[in-house]
Amino acid sequence: MDGICLVNKKRRLTLRPCVGEVDHSSKRVRSQCVKFESLPELLLKCSALEWLTIRMCSQLHNLYAPEPLPRLAFLCVQDCAIDKIDVHAPNLTTFKYRGRFKVVIALRECLKLKTASIASPIEDNLYYIFTELPNGLPHVERLHVNVFVKTQIPGFTQAPHKFINLRHLTMRITYEIAKSFGRNAVLQLAYFLEAAPFLVDLHLDSLKRACITGFNGNGGQVALVKFILRNAVKLEEMVIDPKGRITNQMMGEHKGRRMIKEKLVPKDKNGLLVIL
Repeated sequence: MDGICLVNKKRRLTLRPCVGEVDHSSKRVRSQCVKFESLPELLLKCSALEWLTIRMCSQLHNLYAPEPLPRLAFLCVQDCAIDKIDVHAPNLTTFKYRGRFKVVIALRECLKLKTASIASPIEDNLYYIFTELPNGLPHVERLHVNVFVKTQIPGFTQAPHKFINLRHLTMRITYEIAKSFGRNAVLQLAYFLEAAPFLVDLHLDSLKRACITGFNGNGGQVALVKFILRNAVKLEEMVIDPKGRITNQMMGEHKGRRMIKEKLVPKDKNGLLVIL
């Protein structure tokens, strides 16, 4: 059936691929199939909605709510071929997204949105994170990012928008294994630091503690550490662990310690480095 399967648990809706007509007699759960073009009309009738999850809906290209959803607090969109997410939810506090990075996220009116999780484990587009996301999620204070990086970005460019409220950042980045790429790949993280002025900034800076594990001393890692030491004016401690999370990395650890001694220790004027 061309549509999505709707499961309504009082104030919670889960949208997933429709596999047929489902009808539960339970007073708590009512299921039915609706067509994608009916979704805005459906949302109009969900003024009490607090939790909305959409998963694996390949035919849904535009998540749009024609009227504000006054009680919506949690929104999750995963593995959908979606082009735009445009929802006005004044009480939305948490947003989770997993999928392609061509999506336009328009949640600027969600003033209480403080926590967001953005993941695209297979798509190579770190540039999207620090150029497009700040405009769509300007109020976020805590951000979790999971991305795959295959190509490098040559040189630094000024980010068009800023994460002016971002305080906590967790990043998981998977790099393509290639000698020609690995040297300076980590340097791209500095773009994100530039886009988050209250996380790391030349003048207004609140970063107090930083930690890098698996440090093997390549050019990008060294440049990133120097960048943080130079610009994080309130930094109290920076922990560097040359030991990798994967076995048989003794050579990488040895190089990492050598590069720390040669390249980083001389730059640590305030004694902030802690080497594990």
